[in-house]
Amino acid sequence: MLDLSVVILTFDSQNFIQGCVDSLINSHEISFDSRKGKYQGEIVVVDNASRDGTSKIVLNNYSLVKLIQSHENLGFSKGNNLGIKKCSSRYILLLNPDAFVAKNTLEEMITFMDSTPKAGIATCFVELVASSKIDPASHRGFPTPWASLTYYLGLEKLFPRLPMFSQYHQSYKNFNKTHEVDAVSGSFMLVRSTALKEVGLLDEDYFMYAEDLDLCYRVKEVGWKTYFCPFVKAYHYKGMSSGIKGNLKTQVPVTQKEKEVAFNAFFDTMKMFYDKHYKNKYPKIIRGLVFVGIDLKKLLSKVKMKV
Repeated sequence: MLDLSVVILTFDSQNFIQGCVDSLINSHEISFDSRKGKYQGEIVVVDNASRDGTSKIVLNNYSLVKLIQSHENLGFSKGNNLGIKKCSSRYILLLNPDAFVAKNTLEEMITFMDSTPKAGIATCFVELVASSKIDPASHRGFPTPWASLTYYLGLEKLFPRLPMFSQYHQSYKNFNKTHEVDAVSGSFMLVRSTALKEVGLLDEDYFMYAEDLDLCYRVKEVGWKTYFCPFVKAYHYKGMSSGIKGNLKTQVPVTQKEKEVAFNAFFDTMKMFYDKHYKNKYPKIIRGLVFVGIDLKKLLSKVKMKV
């Protein structure tokens, strides 16, 4: 059995895929081509019907990469699940194509998982390229009604060190030390295969967004832990495929329809997650208030972004 399978889901990723794959191949102490190494791994690229040259770049430059080509854009969950089903490793890393890893990241993360038997999921310090700051999505608490309310009211930003008001991104924790969190981002998510077999694959009801949050929730429900490991890094451009961020000068053009799909999914999945995990835990009136808040936030964001 291999030690690590890296699953990269691509969609119009020709400007990033080489940097992503090259960073994996150049990693310390892990071999992706059967050569001797401390750890043995494989790279699986699932292309979600890209319209650019992503697949050709992979085919022409990386014979060691397993390429799966979908004829339609299946979304994040279904696309990643296609790759996961082809894996037979102790650990599976979900990695975005617009991310790349430091040379010691994979080795150190595998070593950490091996030494932490209850770790079902782990992430490293995911640094945003544009700001050199942590990607907040990689260090989260679950979006309970209270956590969501304090976040959207801006209380988390005003009182980032107070646990009462900063539960959503858990900014009160020490970012210089390894610690447990509720959820991490699918941009760099290292999952223990035995934990994944226990809870099942990514929920394919989510087209994009919240599927990583959902998986972390299910993993925790059965007793596994999720960890944030700041001693190694990955670097993330972010917003490449959705197009709603608008912060990448080199990104492949995204159509208006695709922007709208991503924008709507961002808010619709909040409701899906609530109904799946919180509907029966809180009174109906709480659900109504949460949904009104989501709709209001969506309306304000739509006006601001003109999506």
